[in-house]
Amino acid sequence: MLLLLLLLLLLLLLLLLLLLLLLLLLLLLLLLLLLLLLLLLLLLLLLLLLLLLLLLLLLLLLLLLLLLLLLILLLLLLLLLLLLLLLLLLLLLLLRFQI
Repeated sequence: MLLLLLLLLLLLLLLLLLLLLLLLLLLLLLLLLLLLLLLLLLLLLLLLLLLLLLLLLLLLLLLLLLLLLLLILLLLLLLLLLLLLLLLLLLLLLLRFQI
């Protein structure tokens, strides 16, 4: 009877140990999952940052292009003004020799 009780106790202890081991394994798995999730989040954040950087670069390029366009427009205006001035000068010269 005592032997049977001891055996039962041993079996119970073994079962408890097994349960503990299983729990530990589950905890480890959960931790691994959490780590994986964290890594994924970090990767997503990095991707977002990269996208933001790309957007910023695109904006800068657009601004540069706009500036270039403005410069070309200004040069054209200057050229037009110069041409008008030249025309005026020519007209004045013609008028002077006419009289």
